[in-house]
This record gives sequence, C-alpha cells and structure tokens, in this order.
Amino acid sequence: MSEIQVNTINEYTSANGVTIDGVLIKDGDFTQGTWTSTIQYSTTLTTTSGFSTTTFTGNYIKIGKLYRCSLPRINRSSMSLSADFIVNSVSLPATTASTNQTVNGVYGYGLGSRYNTTVIGQPQLMAGCGGSATALTVQGLDTDSGGSGFLLVSYGTTGFVDLSWDFVSA
Repeated sequence: MSEIQVNTINEYTSANGVTIDGVLIKDGDFTQGTWTSTIQYSTTLTTTSGFSTTTFTGNYIKIGKLYRCSLPRINRSSMSLSADFIVNSVSLPATTASTNQTVNGVYGYGLGSRYNTTVIGQPQLMAGCGGSATALTVQGLDTDSGGSGFLLVSYGTTGFVDLSWDFVSA
C-alpha cells in the first residue's frame, strides 16, 4: 500500500476544488461557526403580535448548502425573565432555498401551546421553515380539532426548550 503524508493539498486551478477518491472538495464546503439569532417571544401569553426580541449565540455546521443549527437552552434564566413565555420564531444564519421545506421536532420540559386565550391540549410541538425564509417558526399543532398556537414554556423555573434543526440555504 502506498501512502502520502501531507498537511495541505492545494488546488492546481483556483476554485476547481480537489477530488479525492471520487469526492470533490471545494473551499467553503465545510464550515462551522456561530451567528446571533433573534428570538421573538412574549410574557403576555395571550398576545398574537407585537413580540419582544432577545438574542442568543447559536452554533452551526455548514456542509455545502446544508446547515445544522442549534441554540443553547431557552428558559426563564437564559431569557432573563421571571414569568412563563411564548416563543414565536428564531432567526436563521442564512436565508433558506426557495424549495426548502424543513420541519423538526422540539424537545424540552414544561412545554405546551397557546393561541390568544386558548390553551391547546396535547399539541404536537414543531419548528419549521419554508422556502426563502429567514426565521424558524416554533408552534404547537392541535391534533384534535385543527389550528396551531405559539410554543409555551411554562412550569416556572424548570421549564425549558432545546432547539436544533437542519435547512438548505439559497
């Protein structure tokens, strides 16, 4: 078996990339980094518009146009809040492709869904973004009678939501 040991492989022709065992690797195909994500939320649990905002530093891994994103735990403490709150959306590190359709699950404790004065019983919690989107929408779907509401984070200081998702950029 032959072996080549090098620290760097440079392209012969700029921007063409390097093919190794049939796999083309180009500059910028893999990056990891952070972005400042804006979260729309409200402690007025009956609101349906006019959300407050706060920012979190999110992490991402980008392979080609595919992003894998995550935020640190969202709870009263991390939001500097003293009350339960609803979450409307989370900004993305890039605009999604026009054909993007992403739906991801939501994980946490003390989660529910609410729209105006209606508390949705047994909601299916989801986060998703469509084509040409700049934000991830977080919601609870009413699987019994239809409709949707905002993600509710409750149970005092113990409630939290963890969000991670994938999407294809433009």
